[in-house]
Amino acid sequence: MEESFKSSFTKTAYDRLPASVRRLGKNAQTACIHLRLRKSPEAIAEEMGIRHDESALLVSEVRRALISSGNYDMIADPVFVPLDGEDGMEPASNEPAMEDKIMAEKFLSALAKALGELPALDGRLLRLFFEGKMTAKEIAAFLKKAGFDDAPKKETDVFQHVDKALKRVLDSVTHATPIGRGTLTVRGLREILSQTGAGEAVI
Repeated sequence: MEESFKSSFTKTAYDRLPASVRRLGKNAQTACIHLRLRKSPEAIAEEMGIRHDESALLVSEVRRALISSGNYDMIADPVFVPLDGEDGMEPASNEPAMEDKIMAEKFLSALAKALGELPALDGRLLRLFFEGKMTAKEIAAFLKKAGFDDAPKKETDVFQHVDKALKRVLDSVTHATPIGRGTLTVRGLREILSQTGAGEAVI
């Protein structure tokens, strides 16, 4: 069981954190709030009364959770949000850390590779679903017309096939990079592809 450090934040501040971070320990959640308030790892260590190496580990854990759950935009293009109703606090900087950029790029590279290695039917299906924003009924009709003999025929079959394809992508991504390992889920992958699309990797 982790040692709980003193926190001055209210329950509301924790409730407003992304689900991926709320699944982490309380200390990581506290570190995330400090990060969103534009505190540096060194400042977080001082605020929480912990060593710098402990703060660095918490920050890395939070960054991995945010990136792998599709909330990397909070890191890549951070915006100051007064989570705890504290006025007069200004963000230290709007420049994302180079480490965050590298982590996001590695994750997205692994994701693109996994999408690109999908079988033709799976790749086309995900592209139609996330890039084309087509309904399950439209996808079934399109694939039939395109000559995919093994394409799903019913709407329920389309959703099941999408989930199977996503699980295949998830396995590939988590095997290739530790960023989403243990935190990225099929649901989280859905959220990511809803934001980024699946077009470039699965044409």
